Amino acid sequence: SVGEAPVSGETITSLLCMDVYTPQHQQQKQASRSLCVVVGYSSGYLRIYSMYGHLLTTHRFHPQPLIRIRQRMPAQANSMHTAGEMRYATEDTEEVCLTYADGTVVSVDGRSLYLALRLCLSEALDGGAEEPVFQYKKWSFELNEPLVSDAVSYGPTAHRDPLAALAKSALTSSPLLSDATARFLVAPQHGDAAFGVFMTNEHAATSVSAVDIAGRMAARVTGAVLNMARSYFWRSSGAPSSGLDSVSVATGIEAGTTVPCAFAVRDSPRKVLDISLAPAAYGLAALTDSLGRILLFDLESCEAVQMLKGQRGSQCAWLESGEGP
Repeated sequence: SVGEAPVSGETITSLLCMDVYTPQHQQQKQASRSLCVVVGYSSGYLRIYSMYGHLLTTHRFHPQPLIRIRQRMPAQANSMHTAGEMRYATEDTEEVCLTYADGTVVSVDGRSLYLALRLCLSEALDGGAEEPVFQYKKWSFELNEPLVSDAVSYGPTAHRDPLAALAKSALTSSPLLSDATARFLVAPQHGDAAFGVFMTNEHAATSVSAVDIAGRMAARVTGAVLNMARSYFWRSSGAPSSGLDSVSVATGIEAGTTVPCAFAVRDSPRKVLDISLAPAAYGLAALTDSLGRILLFDLESCEAVQMLKGQRGSQCAWLESGEGP
């Protein structure tokens, strides 16, 4: 049990169990791993609880129901896949992807979120301690009707062969074949498109959010928070620490950066219902649809690899072994 919903009438719409590494303390002989329960609500709130049901942090990035919560690991973090060197259009980092009912996607930087949760779990915030912060980006899509069954981020463009990127950029300036800094699969509920691939070459503005600790809801952003954000995030990303040009402090619910549609698969009345990403190194996704089929989709070539029929009501997940997914 994770306790009662604090907002009247709201319901739980998504769940994710997440491991958080906790550094060694003086009272402990070794470091430990703590299980956190990430919960999304119909009110748009994201709340993270400890395995014992204690509220660690809460935030509202968007006022629509939060329908999916996912963790995405970059290909570099996958030690089982070693074939070929991967080059990315921009740095690919671990993220927690939040999908809202109107298609808005919030990508929370995994490293900064884990740091904030470690501080919460170790009870590092006492009396006059600084509030931890984490980094996120917010995206929206060009849809005729803002209502989706699923939407997921799968990171920047990756090339195994350095010459492949040069050839693609020489052939066209389209975001589909050139270096994309962010890519998404989106399954709209309305229209004739079963699903679409959305890509952008632009960099979204990065927001810094002060974490609300249970019992200590932060009502202001202090200079200490900004100093902590500068020292931590810009040291890790290599960006200059002489201003806040690319970082806006989240004082309200801001609009997302709009991502254009690179192409859409139109096959009425087929509608994709759920998207399951394989580990990033394999570049695959399994899509279940309204006709009881499962489509295996290659994320790099944007081609359908295989279709399984007669799979009504199915759910997809990926298991990885030493030989492959």
